Amino acid sequence: LITGDIANVAEKIEYAGAKVYINKIITDLSISKNKVLLLPGDHDVDRISIKNLLRDESSPTAEEINKVKFSNFSELYLEITGNEFQSNSLVVSQIELSENIILLGLNSNLCINQHGGFGEINIPDFEEKIKKIKSENDGKEIFLAFHHNLSGIYEDKQTGQWDPENRRYFVEAISKHELKIVFYGNEHTPRSSKLEELFYISESGALTSKSPLGTFRCYEIIKSEKKIILNNYLYQLTIFNTILETNGGVWNPISPPSKISTELDEFVILDNTNIVAQAAS
Repeated sequence: LITGDIANVAEKIEYAGAKVYINKIITDLSISKNKVLLLPGDHDVDRISIKNLLRDESSPTAEEINKVKFSNFSELYLEITGNEFQSNSLVVSQIELSENIILLGLNSNLCINQHGGFGEINIPDFEEKIKKIKSENDGKEIFLAFHHNLSGIYEDKQTGQWDPENRRYFVEAISKHELKIVFYGNEHTPRSSKLEELFYISESGALTSKSPLGTFRCYEIIKSEKKIILNNYLYQLTIFNTILETNGGVWNPISPPSKISTELDEFVILDNTNIVAQAAS
């Protein structure tokens, strides 16, 4: 799961470099392409291309703008996943994690323009899509993933990098449809918690960040007949400046994650007959 901001200004040369590293990860870990969920971030929006389009055309449609602004990301997406990126679709892709868990990726950048902007989605479109997916996957848990953070500590904004009014309706919709956990990126610091006691949030931090140092996560799915738990594993880059470490530093697990005040050790998705996620102890 890659939650976006693969590039900085969405130039082709950035994606050429990213392709090398992403391919190395999925090759070394033997991950099949249909198990890769690759999402765009706001830095994957080519804002220069939007300005050029507006300069050439007096009133391009939103569909035309989205196609242009995701053009370079779309090439990477095709090379990594083998599928065409649907630049005007809210739903990027969905992956079956197990026989009763689906990971659904959304594009929170459809409203990002040449001046940037916050995360935002079309709520009626989301409602329609999630109802259809739930009806086709009766009894399955649906995990959400997108780029923009719904809550933030890095920039000390309670509403994260999300349009405040849209966020309110989105949070309500996630809770109403009993979606238990959402994964996102954008912030440079990792964090996991309950959002307003409604559902879990888990943000990965930034893999290639230097300050704060990079992080990534792995989640272990623990299932029984009436219980689903995700164990949380957080890894952080550590630089010791010794002759024994690799050029880039050493990746070390933070164990348990809860020794950091902003982390949970597990996410209780289903517990017996309780369909609402329980607060992790």
